[in-house]
Amino acid sequence: MSLIIVRKATMKTEGDLETIVDFQQKMAKETEDLHLEREKLLLGVKSLLEGEKSGSYYLAVQDEKIIGCTLVLDEWSDWRNATVWWIHSVYIIPEARRLGVFSTIYSYLKHQVEERKDLAGLRLYVDKRNTKAQRVYEKLGMSQEHYELFEWLKD
Repeated sequence: MSLIIVRKATMKTEGDLETIVDFQQKMAKETEDLHLEREKLLLGVKSLLEGEKSGSYYLAVQDEKIIGCTLVLDEWSDWRNATVWWIHSVYIIPEARRLGVFSTIYSYLKHQVEERKDLAGLRLYVDKRNTKAQRVYEKLGMSQEHYELFEWLKD
């Protein structure tokens, strides 16, 4: 297995936008049996990559092929006077699963947090039924803390 590189996605890098849209559609179908409208998703990803919305996509690349991605969003913590990065929308292509792709992405993000004074930590949420992902997160040293997630989403 060759080296996995993690890099930030950009509008300038050919293929980033289309690959992220494709990955997000596959992830939504696989994890929640949702069909995401491609045009709406394309506009959403594009608005983030163009800087209209805050957040960043990070891509795992091996042999010049994108094999995984995740979205990172900022949450300001007044208690910590620093930003917590929320990991969202993790997708690894099926043939690259169980090869350490997510742990490589996670290690990259964790290193960024450790090096920067303006960052306080990493968080993510996971579907209660996704026990495989939960085991991966626990192996990486993440813990289920004392918070429960509540949400309201309009249709």
